[in-house]
This record gives sequence, structure tokens and C-alpha cells, in this order.
Amino acid sequence: MTAVVDEHALMHLNVGDFVAIMTHNMKDGNMHWTLGSVETPPYLRDVEIRLWERQRTEYYNEDVTPTNPETAELMKRIAQVKEDLQKSIAQSEDLTQQLRGRRASIMQQIAEADQYVAESNVVRNAARDDVESIPDRDWRELKSYRIPPKVVSVVIRAVMLLLSEDEARTWSQMQRVLRDFNFKRRITAYDPQQLSPERRDYILQECVSKKSFRYDRAMQGSVAVGPIYYWVLAQLDCGEAQSQKDRVNEEKMERQKELREVLKQISEQQKRISEYQELMDDLDDQLRMCNQHNDSSVSRSRRRSVAGGDRYADSFAAREGKGYLKPAFFTWKPTDRVIIVLRKNIVCNFNGVTTREQEEGYNLSDPQIRSLDDSLLRLQEAADGMSEADDDLEDDMFRQDEDALNNAPRNDEDIMKERELQAGEGGAVPSSDVKAQLQRKFEGKNWQRVLDRKRNAIEAAFAEESAECLQVPEYYISIEDLTIGSLIVDFTAQHDGRRSTRELQSCVDACGYPRVLSLYEEDDEEGEEEGPGHQMKFGGDHWADFAPAHRQEIEKAFLIDTSAATGVEQEGIEVQDIRVEEGEGLTIDYSMADKSCDPEQVQEQVDAYSYPEVWALYQRLAGLDEVGPTHQVRFRGERWADIMEDNKEVIKAAFAEDTAAALGISARQARPGGLRYEGGLTVPYTISGCSLDDDEVDQKAEDYSYPKMWALYDRLVAEAVGADYQKAFDGEHWETVLQVARPEVSEAFCTDTANAVKSAPGQVVPRSVDTDQDRLLISYNVGGSHLRAEAVREDTREYPYPEVWALYQQVVAEEDEGTTNLSQRFDGEAWEAINNAIGDQVRQAFTNDVAAATGANPRCILVHDIKTSKKGMTIEYGVLREEGESAHCVCKATKEWQYPNLWALYEENKDSGAPRGFGGTGERESGILERRF
Repeated sequence: MTAVVDEHALMHLNVGDFVAIMTHNMKDGNMHWTLGSVETPPYLRDVEIRLWERQRTEYYNEDVTPTNPETAELMKRIAQVKEDLQKSIAQSEDLTQQLRGRRASIMQQIAEADQYVAESNVVRNAARDDVESIPDRDWRELKSYRIPPKVVSVVIRAVMLLLSEDEARTWSQMQRVLRDFNFKRRITAYDPQQLSPERRDYILQECVSKKSFRYDRAMQGSVAVGPIYYWVLAQLDCGEAQSQKDRVNEEKMERQKELREVLKQISEQQKRISEYQELMDDLDDQLRMCNQHNDSSVSRSRRRSVAGGDRYADSFAAREGKGYLKPAFFTWKPTDRVIIVLRKNIVCNFNGVTTREQEEGYNLSDPQIRSLDDSLLRLQEAADGMSEADDDLEDDMFRQDEDALNNAPRNDEDIMKERELQAGEGGAVPSSDVKAQLQRKFEGKNWQRVLDRKRNAIEAAFAEESAECLQVPEYYISIEDLTIGSLIVDFTAQHDGRRSTRELQSCVDACGYPRVLSLYEEDDEEGEEEGPGHQMKFGGDHWADFAPAHRQEIEKAFLIDTSAATGVEQEGIEVQDIRVEEGEGLTIDYSMADKSCDPEQVQEQVDAYSYPEVWALYQRLAGLDEVGPTHQVRFRGERWADIMEDNKEVIKAAFAEDTAAALGISARQARPGGLRYEGGLTVPYTISGCSLDDDEVDQKAEDYSYPKMWALYDRLVAEAVGADYQKAFDGEHWETVLQVARPEVSEAFCTDTANAVKSAPGQVVPRSVDTDQDRLLISYNVGGSHLRAEAVREDTREYPYPEVWALYQQVVAEEDEGTTNLSQRFDGEAWEAINNAIGDQVRQAFTNDVAAATGANPRCILVHDIKTSKKGMTIEYGVLREEGESAHCVCKATKEWQYPNLWALYEENKDSGAPRGFGGTGERESGILERRF
């Protein structure tokens, strides 16, 4: 078989389309083709064709015995060829039936497997929604069990196995996983695709097969476990559905090989049929020449004569010697033979034919014959470059053309209207109702600002350039969504169906979109930010004495230190202003030339650096350097200000010991200077008799942990606030967490500590909750405890503090994720009907409620999507925060808000015909799972 050159023109085939089919390998130099009509909705790889046959001119009567020996011999040969032709036709029909039957069998299995998967996914999604809807009080109850009912342990053990927490066998081990902040998210985000058949079978044996594994017992054991019970079954069911689909897919691949072989056999039979028909044409010509010697014989024996030969003789094809086109000039009628051919072998689509034309016969017009000739010639030009691999298409033989499936056969009136339209426009009219879903991504970090200022211009330029790129009218382009990060444009392009979505996407990807990018670049230039992006303050009482006269020296020292702190070349740092402010010391405003530098990272780097060049300059210009170079170490901690004044000497002594240990010298060689509080403790110091150079001293001091200083800090803080106990929590984000959730941190700490010492939360009294060097330090007392102090310390040291860490992880996650993708769930059976009826009012009421909860401008609240079901409604939305506003505070406010406007709308409309039914794993879903397990 030979592949078609222009497959795009044949992308869409409708049932009833009249087509030309290549039937023979053309490497012999001949063009063998036939005509037929599309019988059934085509598959991606092949299509069922009802063959048509041309009406032949016969120069003999089979019932009359010729007297001429030559005529008799020719008629005998014709009869033999006819017999062979009928055998090939019969074999071709048998093979077609065989292929159709085999394909129908496997397609039924595929459909059943797909239905199983779809049904399982519906149940899984319902079970997931139920788990998401478990109230917090029920979660807390589940996590608080010390000795849970057996069914609870069995169900949660199944969950542990699904989540690959195989080591969690005992309840205490499972409890640690349950208390993890992300546990609920792990359940709702679980993908059963990762569940192996072996693990599924093990869970069935280990948990599901147990007598206690029953829904009624699960609900008695814990309200939260009821939805989790069905969630477990739903995951196992999805895993089984996928396994069944995988088995069917494996069988499909094997069957596909068999079907390809049958298809090759059909092609071979069709080749023989073509050869027999060509041989009969030759014999007919010989018989006609023989009978020309006896005109009367011809007249008596000719039963019918079709003028195809005469029409061909007067055509362009005869004049140009294109004998392969001769059959096109005959009348064609449909046969009762249906064969399967590769789609790539369809060379022309002449669209539909009417019922009358099928009955009386159809004649190709001269333009249609010329179109056929063009296609055949293009095909022959490409034939020499084709390899055997070109015939081995990998298309799925079991997938039908989805567009063709949705198109009903056209009636005679539609066909005639289509022809009139084609005639009026001088040719074929491509369909323009096909739409392709496309996407284009533009890199850049400032698209939000650009869109705020030039959205209309961007959309217009994109539509214009996309239309040019795809060669369609501009009004065929519909922009559906603009996603910000880099700019991602989701859009549809209406087209004639001659190109696949992949080809259109390739065109879009290759297009440079210069006008769109020029709008971005212009805005980027206009939006160049001026002025300082960062600020650094240096304490000291003497800056005012010399800073105005030594600005260049200060700037030079600052650039050296900032470059060392950030790793940015000095040329990439721009000092905007140097000034002395009363009570503030020296202030330097500066910015980074590279706008891609992360401001937060830069701030962290400079905060952690000691700025030795700046301080050395300060010592020298202030006349404080007689004792040698001065270094300094900074200690973060909110309580240094409270304890520093009364404990200067003991702090200096501890500092000297730690510094000596860091540098390998004696404590007498380290001389601390005056202590300063600058958002923490700053200790300047000098070193005497040390072989290390200044850079080595600074590096070793920076790398040292200063254990004596921090032990002293903890003790002095406890004494200052009157606390008997202290607990430290290491973590680099505690400063952020405490800033936005200090009350919640205290509450979580009291709960955990009470659980650790088996007391009530009200008996735990935090005296100080502070952060220092990447840790949280809580100083506290425990009242009414029957335990000795050492026992309290032992119990709290071993206790994991799950509530504190859960809060930490929650706040960190919320601050990382921001508030652009939030969701809020509202239970209620009437929400679906209400949203369908007054969706705009639902959006407005929700927006007003969120604005009231957060204090945000309603214009900063963006509702992305509203999803409803028979059980309730979920609104996905985002809140644009003010600079410095905490994501955690926004999330907390929206979760705790009562949404009075929205619920008032619900109460007003809930009796207006809202449908009633089961949501989540209701009767239908639970029934499915119970039947399967």
C-alpha cells in the first residue's frame, strides 16, 4: 500500500463521503485506484468503504455461443478472469468480516474497562470530597484516641499502607502520621495509579478481609473513620479498575498486531481485484477489436453500452495520454461489497452523493477528475521516497475519529446545498467549524504589570499575530485565559480541519510574536524602577562627626562588605544615599543593578554579615582603633534588650570564652567592647597576640555556634521573666510564624505541654515566647503539676509537640503558597440549583463576605471557579494582598468567617426548586463499593 501525500485534506471523513482510494503499490509505474463511499464512522488508522464499480461496456452475450474461434477464446478467458475475480472478492469480504468481528470483541472489552475506570473515578472523587468535609472536631477526636476501637486501627492501618507508611503498625506509630500537618492533604491528593497490584492484594488480605472492617462499625468507632473507610475502598477499587484496563491494553496490543496482518491480507486481495479488473479491461478491448469485423454481430450481442469510452476519447486525459484516468469517465454505482482500507490510501474526497445518484449511477465531473489526477500525480512523485516503514503506522486501530462520530450522515438536501456553495466559490469549501485548543507561553517576570497597563493591546496583538501565523481570519482566534507568572495564553483557533492540533501548536510555538514582545519590552523600559531597593543601618555615636567629610570612603567600605555578603560584584551595587539620622546612626540606601536579585535573599545575606570594612573605618575615623582592629559578632534575639544592661560583665565573659574557643586563643586575648542592641546584641571586640589575619578571625567567629553565650541567654531570659522551664524549637522560619501567629503558637504549646505532663492546658503558663538564631524559645511555668521539675523536663524533652509543629508547617506552607489559590467549602443540597440560577449574585455575596473578613478591597478578590455538586459548593478564589500582609492571617480570617451574605442568599433561595439527592459517597457510590468488596 502507498501512503497519501496530503493527509491533511482528508483529516475529516463523514459517513457517505464519496472518495477515491489507491488500491495498488505504484512502484510498478501503474496507478491502480477505485471509488467508494465511507460506510461507518472512520477509525484513526482505517475506514470501512463500500466499493463502487464502473458500468462496463460488454461486447458479448454470455448466453450466445460465438462462431468465431478467436471471440470464443477471448470470452472463455473473460469468464475465467470473472471467476477468479469473484473468488478474490469473496476472500476480501471474509477477511473484512473477520477484522470487524475481532475488533468489535476487543473494543467491547476496552469500553467495559473504560466504564469501570470512569465509574471508579466518580466514586473516588466522591470519597475524597467526603474526607475533605470531615469537621476539624472529628479529626481531633480521631487523633486523640489513646486506645482506639479495633475497626479504627484496621481502617487507619489500611490508610498507612496506601500511603506507604509501612512502619506505622502500632496505634502510637499511626498516630504520629495522623498528626502530621499534611496528613489530610496526602489523603485527598492520593493518586491510586501508584498502587501496585501486589500492595493492593496485601491490603485486601491484611485489612479489608477482616471481620471488623465494616462501615457500620467504623461509624460507631469514629465519625471521621466513616468517610475514610469508603476512601480506602475507593482507592482499592480504582487500582483494580486500572489493572483491568492495563490487562485489556496489553491484549489490545496483541490483537492490534493480528488486525494489521488481516488488513495487509485485505490489501493484497484488493490488489488482485484491481489486477483482474485491469485484465478484464484489456480482454474487453481485444474483444471489441475482434468484433469490429462483424458490425451486425456487435449489434446483436451488445446488451448495453455505456458512453464512458467515448467520453474519455474526447477528454483532456486522452489527449495527454493519461490512460490511468479512463475509469473516471465511466458511470459508477455502489456494490454490496464493504472492505477496510487504510485512511492514508484515500487520495480524494468528493463529499456526499445523493440517493438518486446512487441508484442511477454517478459520473465524476471534469473538475473532480482533474482533482483526482493532481492527487495521483503528487502521490506518484512521493512514491519513490517511501520506505517499508511508511506502511507500518502506529495509530490506534481501536480508536474512532471523535469528530466523525458526532456527525450524522447528510441528507440529499444538505448535499445539494453544499455543492451549490462549492460551485459559487469555485471549488471545495473547507469546513471552518473545527476548533483547536492551543497555548503560547511568553517568558518574563513583569507580565502582571504589563497586562494591568496594556491588556487590550496585548490581546489585540496576540490575536492578530496568531491569525497571521495560522493563516485564518483574526475573528477565528478566541483568547480564553491569560495566566501570569510567565504569560501563558490559552486560546482557541477556528480552522478548516485540514491540519491537526499538533501541527497548529507547532506553528504557534514557532511564531516569534514580535508585536506582543515589543509591548512587553516597551513597558519593561518604562517600568524601570528608580530609587533604593534596600537599606542598611549602622549604630554608633560618632558617625555625625566624620560621615559628611568621608562619604567616598564610607561608600567604598560599604561596597566591599556588601559585595562579600551577597556575592554580587561591586559594580552591580548602586549606593543611592548616605546620611546620618539623629538616634539612628548611619543609614545607607542602595539597590541592586540586577533586578532579578531576590530582595529577601539579599536582606538575609547582609543581615548575617558583620561588615568588617565599615566598622574598621568607623573605629579609625572615630579614633577608637588604638588597640588594634575591631571585629564584631551579632546575636539575634528579642530579649537581649531586657537582659543586657544588668548583665554586661557576665555576657562579656561568656563572649570572651566562646571567641577564644573559636579562634584557639586564651580568653584574655579576646577583649569585648561596648555592647549594643540593634535588633539583637552586637558585641565589638579586639584580638591581641593572634596569628590569624582579620578575615580568618571574622570567618571563624561567624562559623562558631557560641554555646556559652546562648546558654547564658536562655538562663538570663528565664530569670528575667520568672520561668521555671524552657523549650526550644529549631527552625529557620520561626520569626515569620511568630510574627503572624503568636497567640496560636502559645495555645498550641500549652496544649502539647499539657499532654506531655498529663495536665490541663490552663496549667501551662508561657512567660516568654521569643525567637533568636533560627529557633523559637518559650519560657514557661506549669502549675498544679504532681511531677517533680526533673520529670517535667524529661517528659517535655521526649514529647514530639505535634500541635506546635503542625502550626509551624501550616503557616510556612500558607506563606509559601500565598493567597492566589484558596478555596472555601459550603455544605448544602440547594447550592447547585442556586448557583445555576443566580451565579452572579453568589459570586458577589461571596466577594463581599471575603472583603469583610479580610479587610481587602473587593476588587482585590478574584473568584476563579465555582464547583457545585448535590452535596454542596466549593469556591476557588484568590486575594491580592497588600505588601507585608500575612497569607496566614488572610487564610485564618476566611476560614473563621461566618459568610453571612452568602448564607442569607442561600436561605432566601433554598426552597426554589433545589434538587435533592445524595452527595459524596451516597447510596449509589457506597452501593457500588459494597458490591465490589
